[in-house]
Amino acid sequence: MSSNDLKFSLLCTWHLEAYLVGYTRVGETCINLLKKLINSILTLWCLNKDTNNISLFVTERSFVTELVLISRRLQTVVSKSVRLHRLHAELLTLDRSLSQPIFIPLVSLPDHVVVRIPYKESSVLNSKDKAPYLMHVEVIECSDGQSNFIDVNAFRQVEFKKFIKTHKANSKSISSDINSSEISSANNPSDSNEQSSIWSRISVSDIRNKIESNSQQTLIRSSSACVNSEDPSANSISEPWKDKVERIKNSSPFGSFPGWNLYSIIVKYGDDLRQDYLAYQFLKVCKNIWEMENIQVWVRPYCVVITE
Repeated sequence: MSSNDLKFSLLCTWHLEAYLVGYTRVGETCINLLKKLINSILTLWCLNKDTNNISLFVTERSFVTELVLISRRLQTVVSKSVRLHRLHAELLTLDRSLSQPIFIPLVSLPDHVVVRIPYKESSVLNSKDKAPYLMHVEVIECSDGQSNFIDVNAFRQVEFKKFIKTHKANSKSISSDINSSEISSANNPSDSNEQSSIWSRISVSDIRNKIESNSQQTLIRSSSACVNSEDPSANSISEPWKDKVERIKNSSPFGSFPGWNLYSIIVKYGDDLRQDYLAYQFLKVCKNIWEMENIQVWVRPYCVVITE
């Protein structure tokens, strides 16, 4: 069974549970019974398709539930800096537990499997007290139905070993280059004499202009840093997306693998997501109108998945 079928099962479960909690005015016992009935029906449906999908279904639900619970636990932390460190620790623990095929349950995304959570790239959004957070996941996009057969645990171990071996080799190469350059400079004193003659041809006014230009640039950077110093996550969020993708890809053990991609996700708990879903629908309608009228406005509506 393809991941789209699993996505459909998960979305059905979450939507039905959301409707039960939001619109049912019956006793708590009745709601719990209906939830169990829904889970039983979807579980039997997966079982009839393939016995392996039971494990995938449960694992995927547990993964998404853990993401939501992290947001819930962050609400008890008052300090912004401590909250950010707590988020990194939570995502690091979750990243180390990745052993089965996991995907982001959005139908609009291609078939993929999550291979790594770069936890240091995550940040807590300070717009509300509900402690929503922004995280990124590294995925390997593949053909439909193939993600279920990837042994994530073995794949991660092999790629990490390759990455560490390559990193050590590069470190030795850099060290040998530095040593060779030091030896060559020591053996060729004429190079240093040539450099000194070059410096003698640079005028004092050029140096003064360079210093003033650098001072202005430093002042601009320091002022922006002062603005962002109150928000530990501001620098991470303000980084251009292309630069972030390229930087993470270069530092990742899986960056050179075919089909590698980076997804960004916002997770929050305990908030009324009906306004978020309404905003998504409104942006999507505006985008369609602007495209029909050939208005040059760039809009990227986000996708919302309500789990309960």
